[in-house]
Amino acid sequence: MSSAATILAELTRRGVRLEAHGDRLRFHPESAVPAELRQRMKQNKTALLALLNGSNGKTTTNGQAPKQQPAKPKKSGPTISVIITSHNYARYLEAAILSVLAQTRPADEIIVVDDASTDDTKKVAERFAGDGVKYLRVEHKNAHQTRYSGFRASSGDFILFLDADNYLTRDYIANGLKEFTHRNVGVVYADLQRFGLYASNRTNFPKFSRGLLMRDNFVDTCAIIRREALEITDAFSIEVDHLLTPEDYLMFQRLAQDGWEFRKQKSVLMYRTHGEQKNVRAFKPRQQSGYFTTGCLKFHDITLFIPLAGRDYAWDQQCRFLERQTWPHEQIRLILCDTGQRPEFSHRVREWIAGCDYPDVRHFTFNAARKGLADDNRYNRKTERDVQYAMCRIYNRLRSALETDYCWILEDDIIPPDDVLERLLRHFRKNVGCVSAPYLSRWDPHYVVWTADRK
Repeated sequence: MSSAATILAELTRRGVRLEAHGDRLRFHPESAVPAELRQRMKQNKTALLALLNGSNGKTTTNGQAPKQQPAKPKKSGPTISVIITSHNYARYLEAAILSVLAQTRPADEIIVVDDASTDDTKKVAERFAGDGVKYLRVEHKNAHQTRYSGFRASSGDFILFLDADNYLTRDYIANGLKEFTHRNVGVVYADLQRFGLYASNRTNFPKFSRGLLMRDNFVDTCAIIRREALEITDAFSIEVDHLLTPEDYLMFQRLAQDGWEFRKQKSVLMYRTHGEQKNVRAFKPRQQSGYFTTGCLKFHDITLFIPLAGRDYAWDQQCRFLERQTWPHEQIRLILCDTGQRPEFSHRVREWIAGCDYPDVRHFTFNAARKGLADDNRYNRKTERDVQYAMCRIYNRLRSALETDYCWILEDDIIPPDDVLERLLRHFRKNVGCVSAPYLSRWDPHYVVWTADRK
């Protein structure tokens, strides 16, 4: 990077706007430029003027008004909209806007969305009206809905949500767009270079996999997202308390569940840490609410898989439990694997399905083993082995049908508490793969439960 470009990047980081006026340089706020940096600007004045004049297409070296430039041809190819969201971040907004205007691949649209600010956010944004920056005022007091308002007001094929307290490195857009090599790439994310009050380190986020993302978030809000992906997702229709629920994490979970691929680009996002940012204010409430909330588990669809052995007495209790259980029924994908080999029992199950309020139910019959095996004496070695083989066949059918990130398996003769699913989910952490609960065995008066040594 040239000395002039380095100086321009340093000014951007400090939130300083530099302009060429004839053969002079003007900058504001002047208080943000120390004497050492002013001296470097003076030494590189010619190069800075050339860089500024070259970037805006104007010639101002003789102090006269620039000549009228011919209209630029309309850009072909995909377009990108940058949506800068601000709530009382006027002191940071200028640096964010300048970083977008300084991109090596210019943004096609820049919108500042002001969410109920009481500071000078509007004044700062309007100073850049001549650079094509649009201003939109909303009163959501909610980052999730503010981004959605900006999205609905935008027109780009790709969307970049930029929080006003952060800023972009100069090739962020150019390098990001290069990663959209296939139609199934929906999101391109980047590492963060943290700076400011609390940290000055650089992240090293992993390569994307859906399993990793569902356990812990490593995609920042300021990723570049395909417009089509945002049009399809239901993330913005979900009402969240953004101080408790990481709304950006919820959005990226939903995009991954929709089947979009994520790619990581080589440029970094400059991520400012300061005392007023939302993550600082939300830290304690999120810590108290736990992983169930911060991991967005309450919004997940859950597969409930029940192997049915054709036992009428068990189904009588099980169907009543299914009607009572408290997890939202519209968030349950119910799979009933009917292995009883009894047509009259299967008819009963189908009759219940026809009248239940579960919107997604799959019922299939499957001969996993000989009829009546489920009620044979499990202390017989051959019976025990046959049951194990049958369960392997049954769970292979589950594996082929599973589409959700969490699966709840329930035996047909086990009736747990009505709120058991939420209680189980509340024990998950990002490093926990399975949670189980004890249940009373029907073979002896003891509870069945996994121990630490898996016996």
